[in-house]
Amino acid sequence: MTKQFLEFSQGAQDDEYYLEVLAYDISKEEFKAVREELDGHGFRYQHIEADSIKAKLTGSYDSVIEVVRDLEGRGWTWE
Repeated sequence: MTKQFLEFSQGAQDDEYYLEVLAYDISKEEFKAVREELDGHGFRYQHIEADSIKAKLTGSYDSVIEVVRDLEGRGWTWE
């Protein structure tokens, strides 16, 4: 399974930022765990298939960067 950050960017407002992530090659057993990681931070799903999930989180800079740090500790990367 690959869990990667796609984009971290400023939104339309001054203190609005978003983080877009993608997990793919997810096994049936890993699928629930990935969704729990994302649900725990309030991500909104953009696309879900049997072996992949794409999601987006919007929030303040501080809240989004905190999520980045947490997910890095759970194996998410920028590669």
